[in-house]
Parts: sequence; structure tokens; C-alpha cells
Amino acid sequence: MSASTLAERIDAALPQTQCTRCGYADCRSYAEAIAIGEKIVGRPFEWSYSDETRAGDHIWWISGVGKFSSHYPGW
Repeated sequence: MSASTLAERIDAALPQTQCTRCGYADCRSYAEAIAIGEKIVGRPFEWSYSDETRAGDHIWWISGVGKFSSHYPGW
């Protein structure tokens, strides 16, 4: 399957309602990026969807706060 055809199929499956939230201008751009990536690695990406949040998504691991402190001195 060509990257263009794959992008069309991915684009058709996307919601078309949350424009720019993923960092792309529209669903088509996002779909094209996925299709090109799959073509580069030579196989489909492995993925799954879950409504549950991942255990570490809310944790901010900090090994040093020097840069943060310099950017936000009053924090």
C-alpha cells in the first residue's frame, strides 16, 4: 500500500474534531506523518488505545531544578 493510500485510510479513521491538539495543522497532516513513518521503518506501527491514564503521566521527575529556578525565580 502506498503512503498516500495509507494516509487516506488513517485520515478517514481520525475524528476531524480536535484540530491542532496533536501538534499538526489537521488530521490529514497527522495521517501523512504516520504513513511516512511506517514507510521509513518498513512495517506498521504497533499501537493501542486505552481510556485509562498511564501510571506515570502525572509525575514530573526532576533530577536538578537549576534551569527551572533560573527561568522561574519567584516560584
